[in-house]
Amino acid sequence: MRSARPDLGLNTLFATDQGDLIGRQWRSKLEYYDRRITSLAQYLQTRGLKPSRHARYRKYVAAMRGWLESEVGRCLNRLVAVRAPAELVIERLDFRAPGLSRQLNRLLSNMGRGFIEAKLKDLEERFGITCRKVIAA
Repeated sequence: MRSARPDLGLNTLFATDQGDLIGRQWRSKLEYYDRRITSLAQYLQTRGLKPSRHARYRKYVAAMRGWLESEVGRCLNRLVAVRAPAELVIERLDFRAPGLSRQLNRLLSNMGRGFIEAKLKDLEERFGITCRKVIAA
């Protein structure tokens, strides 16, 4: 049985035990969204407005959410196309980065894991690829 062991990180989205680095430019795009979302949130808060009620803020968060979902899907689809694993072994890692704002780290923690879980379930249903989660240690 062939298996791939992707490792989730924030500089490269997925790294396999065979040395594949999938999603290498993802950190720079996260930083771009972080700058946009954080600066707009700060601006709105200085004006006494709640960012979550502002249309432009919601638009930026929705754009990041859409990009994150498509990036996770693209990277996992690439992994399946290249390696054709029968099993994926995912390490349980912290989905936060020290260089990003607290707000973006919170958004990533909430959205990132959910998108990965949904994509892994989709791969299991479509291709029969099993997924096992292990502790990183």
